Amino acid sequence: MDSRSRTDDASRVTDALSVRVWRGADDLARRSGMTRQQVEALLGVMLLEERVEHGERGWRLRFATS
Repeated sequence: MDSRSRTDDASRVTDALSVRVWRGADDLARRSGMTRQQVEALLGVMLLEERVEHGERGWRLRFATS
């Protein structure tokens, strides 16, 4: 997978996420048209980059305060 593919896939996952609503990996996979495994891999990278939050109820975009 090249960096362009990862960026495009990350955009699809970002579009499926919400700042207010927690979403599970299965829901994000369905919304993004990707597999759960692909979504989880990208969410892990996005978590390290502090772009998302993970909690008991799922995943959501981190609210930017800048």
